[in-house]
Amino acid sequence: MVFKWIYILGRDFRNRSSKSIQKFLLQSNTYTLNQLETYQLKKLTELVSHAYNYSEYYRKSFDKKKVHPADIKKLSDLEKLPIITKSELISFNAEIHSKFEFKKTFTAKTSGTSGESLTFSRNEYSDSFNRTVINHNYSDYNVKPWHRNGYFWGFDSSFIQQIKTKCLDVLQNRFRVFSYSESELTKFIKKLKNAKYLHGYSSSIYQTAIAINTVILKNQIIF
Repeated sequence: MVFKWIYILGRDFRNRSSKSIQKFLLQSNTYTLNQLETYQLKKLTELVSHAYNYSEYYRKSFDKKKVHPADIKKLSDLEKLPIITKSELISFNAEIHSKFEFKKTFTAKTSGTSGESLTFSRNEYSDSFNRTVINHNYSDYNVKPWHRNGYFWGFDSSFIQQIKTKCLDVLQNRFRVFSYSESELTKFIKKLKNAKYLHGYSSSIYQTAIAINTVILKNQIIF
């Protein structure tokens, strides 16, 4: 119950749009395929228009391909949009970012498992929508975000950042491994007994599962 209230307080402080988004998600459960596609097209055209008007890099990319937001009239028109690679996102980060003045933004960062880490700004509504959709899907399996959980995600290697991450993990009833040593994995396996769910990169989960099986076989750990 303590973790539930910690989660609610944190959500209401960080993601104020979450409640209204949750109402929409519940409503959209009853949408027909046609209604869903109509909504998707609406959001797609809004996104493309925003990118064209507020992102210098996207505007140049659209103009180079001779594509205008008005050309997006159906979902299949996605193929008309320019493809941007991760290396381009990193190299032209400032130009790609929207120049629109959002009321509240957060700095997001990929883990860098591909060899390159991408840092970008995300507005409050986008951040809230992403988190709310994930929790909404968890609810289909009777899983709540405050339940005990294991997390497979990248982390900063610096000592200070590791301490900060561990503190945040405690507040979110979450645990993770900071190394793939046998001793760390053994501790992680024991914690899994009380976990309600696991989440993170599927590739990390797969590699960790292989390592865990090795530790289980070697130490004869039984769930």
